[in-house]
Amino acid sequence: MNALLGLSVLFVWGLSPAHGSLWQLQQMISEATGKNAFLHYGFYGCYCGLGGKGQPKDATDRCCQLHDSCYQSLLNYHCNAKRERYDYYWRRGQLCCRKDSHCSYLSCECDRSLALCLRRSRGSYTKRYRFYPNALSCPLFLLPGPGEGMMKVLLVLTMLFACRLAFASCNLAQFGLMILKKTGKSPLAYNGYGCYCGWGGSKQPVDATDRCCHAHDCCYKKLVSSRCNPKTATYKYSFRGTAITCGTGSWCERQTCACDKRAVECFQRAASSYRKSYDNYPKSKCKGRTPSC
Repeated sequence: MNALLGLSVLFVWGLSPAHGSLWQLQQMISEATGKNAFLHYGFYGCYCGLGGKGQPKDATDRCCQLHDSCYQSLLNYHCNAKRERYDYYWRRGQLCCRKDSHCSYLSCECDRSLALCLRRSRGSYTKRYRFYPNALSCPLFLLPGPGEGMMKVLLVLTMLFACRLAFASCNLAQFGLMILKKTGKSPLAYNGYGCYCGWGGSKQPVDATDRCCHAHDCCYKKLVSSRCNPKTATYKYSFRGTAITCGTGSWCERQTCACDKRAVECFQRAASSYRKSYDNYPKSKCKGRTPSC
């Protein structure tokens, strides 16, 4: 019993600094990957463990960084995913979250996305990053001055969404929060959705939600052709009720905000088209002609 208690304590302090119901999370990871969650991911790389800093070591480590960011974004909406319990289930090979309370559902979506991300990234997994000494081997990018803590969070969000969610943008912290506020879904619900809601995109969009992502890619490409780099543009926006208003700034910043705003509004209109079967969709299944912009 003491040994089991010790393992339980170790597990609580492992896996992720953002760990809701750890029993559910470790179960979900084990079922999705076929690996023991604690032994294989408890202290992996720079982010799969207590705390997280520096450059992720590989795709597996980036999954944990993404999970940290997902939980951090929920905190901005007074949802503490570390304490939320939720229900999930498997249906025809698809991992699904039950829609209970708003917060528990989004917490489950964060954990579900982590489990599926780890499964997709199994090819990157290497034993040399297990039980990795991240305090010594993961140098932190320091941003001195007032508000240093918040800036670090924003840096992690930006790095993270650029690496994984990738609707063609590197500055996706704002876009991710915009999605969450407007649709009520975690931005990770769109990570790898269909043929376009992910890194790159080609062939025929699978549904209306996927067409939103295709249109967003086209919007960004148009800005690039006008010598505006939306991947690095930081813009201002505000919500009044459910209406999004883009703020002041340069032409490039305002147009980037407009692209993101249209995409988020499109996601909301297309909410009924969203299907779990297109979540984490293999790009090899995408068929047909690539539509023009």
